[in-house]
Amino acid sequence: MKKNKTHNPHRFIANIFGSIGYTALIFVWLLLIETVIVLFYSTDSSIFFTEFGSALSTERSTAGHEAFRFVLMVALVIVVWGLVHYGSLFAAFVTRKFIKITGGKANLETLALTKYLSLIVGLLAITLLLVLVPSEVAIVKFAIAFVAFVAGLAGFATFWVQHLMATRHKLRFDDIR
Repeated sequence: MKKNKTHNPHRFIANIFGSIGYTALIFVWLLLIETVIVLFYSTDSSIFFTEFGSALSTERSTAGHEAFRFVLMVALVIVVWGLVHYGSLFAAFVTRKFIKITGGKANLETLALTKYLSLIVGLLAITLLLVLVPSEVAIVKFAIAFVAFVAGLAGFATFWVQHLMATRHKLRFDDIR
């Protein structure tokens, strides 16, 4: 029998923080994948800046395209919201499966610990890759390290706030993403 979920504003707010944390977690892992691809499979590691910079300089638009820009911005907001929402649902599913596979106890503490550990593993892998890369691309290494640090800090902070809200308001394990 499926449990009937009632609207709980504490659960809703805690899951918003969890969604932001999962977005930061996904971003860290995607940054790790991109770092591996760019730094090991590209002949020019400054591709981060050359491709992005040339795209910005060639995309200067003329006046009269404001409506088109507005439609693009609305589409971008919808896409970003969809990625955050469904990405956090997927990351929560993977986290819970990991807890189940490893035989961990399904409670709020193991859920928070798993989230923290997944962030730490991603950040350590990025750090290890950046240490092993030659120093001729120091500015790219610094940019990757800074972005990863900010995303990791955001993930830790939001997961911590979510865990605090869940324990303070006695939310159930099944109610938390």
